[in-house]
Amino acid sequence: MPRSVVRIGDRTSHGGVVVTGDQTLNVFGQAAARKGDMTTCPKCKGSYPIVEGTRSTGSSQWLALEGMRTACGATLIASQHFWQEADATGASSTVPADAGSNAYRGRFQVFDDASREPLSGQRYRVTTIEGTPFEGETDADGYTAWTETQSPDMLTLELLARNREETP
Repeated sequence: MPRSVVRIGDRTSHGGVVVTGDQTLNVFGQAAARKGDMTTCPKCKGSYPIVEGTRSTGSSQWLALEGMRTACGATLIASQHFWQEADATGASSTVPADAGSNAYRGRFQVFDDASREPLSGQRYRVTTIEGTPFEGETDADGYTAWTETQSPDMLTLELLARNREETP
């Protein structure tokens, strides 16, 4: 699912601000933020790098997208919603499961549309590219469980009704 590109001046969930970006990549008047660019954090009282990113289309840059994290755990909040990129994995992050295996793993973080806060207790189904489904509920920080695959292929997320009473 495409997510908005984050830029210099965009906020974080801790009340911080993105302060560095790629001056050669202009997104509606502001430099795009990348993995490794810096943010301020008044909650944690410091400056922290963005630790997640996705490969930009036709570039070697790792763009920071809305919902990705900083080193202090803050979530990035985009101020523009016109330029979006699909996360290369479809997940918040995909990393080798461990150094000794060929497995990959990915997960999603779910946010409330209105409050932009992580959504805990949300039922979901994650499906691998092979069609294998995994169901569960998001944790206290809105994350799904890690899903392991043998290749860095796409995962898809489907949000399910929270309980039987909410089912139409």
